[in-house]
Amino acid sequence: MAAKEEQGWKELIEKQGWQCREGNTDIPDKTLGFSCEPEQTLGLLTVYWLNGSNGQQQLSQWRDKLAAQQGMVCTINNVQLFDTQENIPNPSKP
Repeated sequence: MAAKEEQGWKELIEKQGWQCREGNTDIPDKTLGFSCEPEQTLGLLTVYWLNGSNGQQQLSQWRDKLAAQQGMVCTINNVQLFDTQENIPNPSKP
């Protein structure tokens, strides 16, 4: 799990048995992941599945759990979406 700032996330994450590290490492293309943001405070938590099987299912369960129990708004990430300009739709072209 990567958080822009570790403070505030560390206790929540380590209670779940996960590890929280400050900053983002180089994440390979097409890495499954999601991001959550608390409704009450400013912050962003991003979770990536780096190896192992059943990543999509496990990430969905974690995302739902964080959203329900921690009052967060969560979105699914597509790391590749932001890698190139060609992925950004041009509003002037239908």
